[in-house]
Amino acid sequence: MIVIFPKIVWISDPGLLPENGPLSLHPEDSEEVVLYAGFGGTSSDFLALAHEYGHTLQILQSNSVFIPKIDREVAAFLAEHIFLACLRSIDSHSHK
Repeated sequence: MIVIFPKIVWISDPGLLPENGPLSLHPEDSEEVVLYAGFGGTSSDFLALAHEYGHTLQILQSNSVFIPKIDREVAAFLAEHIFLACLRSIDSHSHK
């Protein structure tokens, strides 16, 4: 299986993000998934990026088959959980 990583569009001015904030889009005529995210270096920016990345991986793995919203959100929250677990692991190793 080939995993195509999403195209990430960094938006430095949060006012230029779509109305609902960061999002992942999969244009119908493209195999590419685009993740739009503002990034100011805050912890919430990192968590939003992890959440949206979870959506992009779910979109890529579903091969454009419709997935119910609850399942899409589970994928995104799982990505957040994995991201936070990695941070905790890094933090625990740095205190040894």
